[in-house]
Amino acid sequence: MPIGVGIGMGFGGRRRARLFAASFSTLTPGVASTLFGLSHTRGSGATVQTGTSSVVSGLGTDVAGIGRALDSDPLGLVIEETRTNYALRSADIGNAAQWSPVALAAQTSNNDPSPDGTTSTGRISSDGTTATHFVIGPTSVAAGAAVFSAYGLQGTGRWVALYAEGGGAGRYFDMQAGVVGAAGGAATGSIVAAGAYWKCGLAFTATLASQLRLYLASADGTVSFTGTGAYIGLWGMQLENGAWISEYIPAVAANATRAGARIWHPSAATLIDGGRLSLRMVLQAKGANADYSTDPYLWRIDASNYARIASATGVVTTVVGGSSHSTALGVTWAKGDVLDVRLEVGSSRNGVCRIGKNGGALTSLDTSPAAQGALSGSVLDLLQDGSAANVLSCRLRSFEAYRAGGMP
Repeated sequence: MPIGVGIGMGFGGRRRARLFAASFSTLTPGVASTLFGLSHTRGSGATVQTGTSSVVSGLGTDVAGIGRALDSDPLGLVIEETRTNYALRSADIGNAAQWSPVALAAQTSNNDPSPDGTTSTGRISSDGTTATHFVIGPTSVAAGAAVFSAYGLQGTGRWVALYAEGGGAGRYFDMQAGVVGAAGGAATGSIVAAGAYWKCGLAFTATLASQLRLYLASADGTVSFTGTGAYIGLWGMQLENGAWISEYIPAVAANATRAGARIWHPSAATLIDGGRLSLRMVLQAKGANADYSTDPYLWRIDASNYARIASATGVVTTVVGGSSHSTALGVTWAKGDVLDVRLEVGSSRNGVCRIGKNGGALTSLDTSPAAQGALSGSVLDLLQDGSAANVLSCRLRSFEAYRAGGMP
């Protein structure tokens, strides 16, 4: 029987427990070859990271992407909120009009291979006398949480991203050793993985007085910015509001926005058994729970029937027929954690809410959950509110629906 159907009579005449299954981790990276009967829209084009050093560009409007952060990770359907890239000429560090440098020996466009298979990585090298750097700001990004990221091609230099406000605060990225170090203060940064490229990111708080500076430092481990002939390649520069790095958004002469994604099942009735909805989702979260600026939805039928999770506390609230219930406990997670979410609600029986992390034991978020009425509806939205807002940005590895009482 094809995956995603799963309705019928099993051995011995028993009904199958599983009503629906979608396993995105079984697909090929890049464009989603199937959605297993789910629907997906996104009001813009997009890209998707498909491995440690690889990106698939040119996903058309509404085209879903299958991706992962590392080559060793399972794949997932990428679902993300709306984001805007404020770093113009994002794949052209050699564009002197946009990336006006200080003390630069060479600045070349389209010099090296890029993560998307083109030859569009630019190369920059120091003049060896003063601090080679580029400046973004001071008003390139809105006030609040922000991140800068790029793919760095390992050369002989070290890329330093410095958030400067007043005395300055920042992090450097040692592209030779593959480590992150302090560069004057409180900003946080990371190198995601070592490969042909380093995916580097810097998180900071943007204000109207802030500046973000990109430095090319020497390869000798100092922060003196005086290494003779030090060079690196940079591609996919991205400056965005948010607490984690989203998928790359190509920008040329103007800010570029990737729309939020909506995913849904077009026939909620086929997933509801006797008024009860039993769902399991395995997903890798893009951010830590507190990084989400709103309380994201887990599922939604309409304004009177939905479940969402509080970003601050991890408490899950379900609403059935307008009657609301919040779990006694919450769950918190770190950026990149894999969540195993199991929810069962409706049909005037006590609800079930269990969540596991990173393959560990499931935790019940309720000791005596309240019973709620029967569910019905036409469309079931997943991981957002039906308008591609309040999104639980993640890589969705699998989604399953079960008959009442049949969830493992």
